[in-house]
Amino acid sequence: MLLEKVEGKAGDSVELKDIVFVSDEDKKVVKPDALSKANVKGTIIEQAKGNKIIVYKHKAKKGYRRKRGHRQLLTKVKIDEIILGEKKSKALEKPKKTVVKKTTKAALEKKEAKEKKVQKKVASKPATKVAVKTTAKKETKKPAKSVKSSTKKSSSSKGKTASKSK
Repeated sequence: MLLEKVEGKAGDSVELKDIVFVSDEDKKVVKPDALSKANVKGTIIEQAKGNKIIVYKHKAKKGYRRKRGHRQLLTKVKIDEIILGEKKSKALEKPKKTVVKKTTKAALEKKEAKEKKVQKKVASKPATKVAVKTTAKKETKKPAKSVKSSTKKSSSSKGKTASKSK
């Protein structure tokens, strides 16, 4: 987990008390009373710097330009345990080992025999028939286009006015 700079060297233990939010086994704790009792213990892994952030100030048509860079000092911390009042969090405890059962050859053969029987039953059932619908396209006769004779009016009568003679 990355935090703002915390005083200490790599390998030192750190105790964090200013906690904002804690969740434990699907229970979310946000109440200030419960958070004041909460405590987080961790170990500093390394002190580092964050990515460079460039701050650029500019005022149009005034010739004012300022460019500055900033790198935040950070501390990388490994969380060892979370304590909610008296109770320790189970989220960070070491997981229990699970026991894996070894299957014998006889058990494998039984499983394979069952699978074969199921496959035979499925293969022996007749396949269901699927009805296929065919739709015939209707042939429609389109009416023949009629040719209209158009008569054009003479352009001499359009838009002309008779001029008066003097």
